[in-house]
Amino acid sequence: MAKGENKHFFNVFLMRVAGFILFLALIFSIKIFANYFQNPILFRVVDFFDDNMVSIIIMSFILLVGELFYVLPFPFNLPSPVISAFGSLFVINFIFNVFALADEITETKIFATFEFIKYVLYIVVFLGVIVFGYIGIFFKLFGIGRWGKEKRQESNAGGEKK
Repeated sequence: MAKGENKHFFNVFLMRVAGFILFLALIFSIKIFANYFQNPILFRVVDFFDDNMVSIIIMSFILLVGELFYVLPFPFNLPSPVISAFGSLFVINFIFNVFALADEITETKIFATFEFIKYVLYIVVFLGVIVFGYIGIFFKLFGIGRWGKEKRQESNAGGEKK
């Protein structure tokens, strides 16, 4: 593994873990404010995050592992799209839970009418993440697109003419 790739791996890990810790701190702060403001909507939002915390942790972990695999060099980054696709299922489920919360707070059934789309989205997004993930890996491998620009800059760093 090249030195730059190793550094990038740890940067990705540290940034994602730091972001998750900040998210947990934000949720904890909201819980404290909910006790002071006595707002039923705020209480419901806090309960929503409490109810979905396990799902949020699992989703964050799966997406972290998928991204960590993605920054590894070629043969080792092949599991990344599949792992990220499973993480995307948790993201879709969480988004629909947020919609259900919005329906509950507003006392409407607007988003409940879109419940049938959920299962179609599971399939489309799962396959899309896998397909576009492997396209990204092969673009990175063959130096096409924005990854190709980075490869050309690295190869020209030795003083060669462009």
